[in-house]
Formats: sequence, C-alpha cells, structure tokens
Amino acid sequence: MPRKMNRWSRSDRAPKTLLGLVSDLDDHQHLLRESWHRLQVDSAQLKSVAAELRTLACHSSRTDGLLWRVCERLQVPLGIPLIAGRNVNRDHPLNRGLALWKLPFRRLTLDPNHPHGHLMPLRQVFEECEAVFLPTIKDGVLLTHERLILAIAQQIGSAHEDDGIDPDLVRLIGITIGGAPIYSRILQFDAELVLQIGERAIETAEKVHGYQRRKRKTRNGALGDVNLAIRAHPGETILATSTVLSQENPVAEAVLTISTRPSGVVFSIEKRGIEIESIEAPFPSDWRNGNGAVFTFSYSSSERQARTLTNAQKSEPIEFDVGWLDAREFQPPRFHDAAQRVFRMNDVALHERFLTQSECQEILALSSNCEELRSKTARVGPFPE
Repeated sequence: MPRKMNRWSRSDRAPKTLLGLVSDLDDHQHLLRESWHRLQVDSAQLKSVAAELRTLACHSSRTDGLLWRVCERLQVPLGIPLIAGRNVNRDHPLNRGLALWKLPFRRLTLDPNHPHGHLMPLRQVFEECEAVFLPTIKDGVLLTHERLILAIAQQIGSAHEDDGIDPDLVRLIGITIGGAPIYSRILQFDAELVLQIGERAIETAEKVHGYQRRKRKTRNGALGDVNLAIRAHPGETILATSTVLSQENPVAEAVLTISTRPSGVVFSIEKRGIEIESIEAPFPSDWRNGNGAVFTFSYSSSERQARTLTNAQKSEPIEFDVGWLDAREFQPPRFHDAAQRVFRMNDVALHERFLTQSECQEILALSSNCEELRSKTARVGPFPE
C-alpha cells in the first residue's frame, strides 16, 4: 500500500527551488499588505496580519521565517535605521514597581539625532528586542516582537484560535490606545518593516535571478498603479530647476519628487538616496499667460512604465523601472519653499488608479474640492485613453 501523505518525514520532502520560495514570499507579501491596509477599517484584519508575520518572520515548528530564509539565500541586507529599545533593566531603581511599558520603537528618520538610533538588522530586533514590558512574565523571558507575534497568531489569530489565552495576553488585550489594543500598533509597525525587507528580497530576485512578480488586478486597474495629479497656476518666472514637493514611501524605500524647470514639471523617483528615473510633463502653451494646468504622473508597477499628462495632452508611455510602488504607502506630501513661489499648487491628489484625459480636464474645471473626482472609477487597463 502507498504511504499516506501525513506519514512523510521532513527528510523525505522535495526541497523548493529558490524561485519557488520567492514566489511563496510574493504571495505572503501580498496577503500581509492587503490585511495591513484594511486594518484601518476592519480591526479583525489584525488576526491575518499576525498569522502572516508568524509565517514570514518567526521561528515556528522548527522552521525559520520564510522572509529570513529567502533573504539569507539572496544575501539581502536586513538593516533598517531604527530607534529600538532592547529591554528594560529590571534592576534599575526607577523601574521598580513598573506595571507596563511599551518600549521605544520607531524609524530613525523621525528623530535623526536620537542617541540610541542606528542601523539595526530586523531579524535581530524581532528576536532580541523587548516589545512590551510586563512584570508578571517569568524571570529571564522577554516578550520580544517574535514572542508577541507568536502569542497573538497562535492564540487569537488566524494561525490558531485557542480555547484559552495566556494571562499576559489578556492584560495586553485590556490595555488600549485610541480604542485599539496596545499590541495592535506594535504589530502594525512590525508589518510595515517586514514589508520593507520583503520588497528588498523580491527586487533582488527580479534583478539577479530574473524572477517575474505576480500581476494582481483590482476593480479599478492593477495593484501597483500610482497616479499623482497636481493642479497649479504659474508664479514667478521659472529660471532654474526648483523642487516643489516630495513624497516618501518607506516600504519601497523610495521618494517621489516634483520639480519645475523652464520647460515643464519633472517627476523623479529615487530609491535609497539614488535617483533612478525621471519624466517631464511640459507646460501648456498658455502657461505664461497665467492660466492654470493639471500635471499628472502615472506609473504602472506591473508594466514598469510611466507617462505624464498636461491637462488632456498625454505623453507616450516610456520604460520606467523603479520597482514596486503602492500608492497607499506614500506619506503625506512635503512642500518645499518653491511650492507657492514659482508653482502655486491648488490641489495634490494621489490615486491608486490612473486618471483619464477627461478626468484631468474635470480637475482643471473643479473648485479646490476634488472629492467629486476622487469618487469616480476609471476604466480598467494599463493606461486609460
């Protein structure tokens, strides 16, 4: 009789190829990303976030996290500039009687001069840094990020729903910030950092091993579609290149920069401090007469192409490979001094879909409130006509 499937030992299993593991990482990266973004409207998604973090970044069932295994084989660096408290000194007089403490854990870019901020390997942070201090946890055991993820995933998460939960986890559930359990914010930031390293790994597999990332569709287009539309009026005469706006995407480690020069508006993408690509939207012929215009930048992560529109005048798509960008992961724009001096911006809108030429014309005709336009649905396709 043939052996039953559940009787195969680990040593009998056929090993996965490197690209097979990268494909698995691609899938789990997508599942984590979607659950992470839906957390804002559905707190139940935290169960899925915990389960995916367990698969990607925790040692469980005698197996390292998938992300760590892929990064080791691809030789992907795990360092991220962070401010992270390692653990609470239980013997310090000021810590006696301490009932709970969420240790410092944030990006170094938020406080560049912090004395305890430095480049830290994310795996080391997860395995060694204490996420939350609870005095009831037995001596010598730290509630690290990894242990916190495992406890949530295996007791109240999608990996396993237990009939009972640890008393320490009960305490954490009862402590809320803004209506959400204290551990929710910790796992949200853990997920953001895991997604960042995951992007590094998939990008490395693409460049070094020819891996082709999965193309995933949405109701309005494709995941990874980015559309930035700016409505502006001319200010001072533009004599040189001036940066007017920038938006950072920490997960992609990218910055989208908008500059003006005498011939038009330039959209540039830099990754890890190096400019990768740029494309220009020319000024319309009546720009110097004081007329406003809408300048639009569209990027397709799946096709690795970009194009611009000035009002309804579009450019042809060009090769524009800056890797994977998700419009949902861009931080609010930072306006530079030239923003209102040479290029008076009325509206800046970032979309997860491409705008049509007619929609750009509508933006030009609208008042400063563009909610009407944002609620519309563009047709599906790489770049709408």
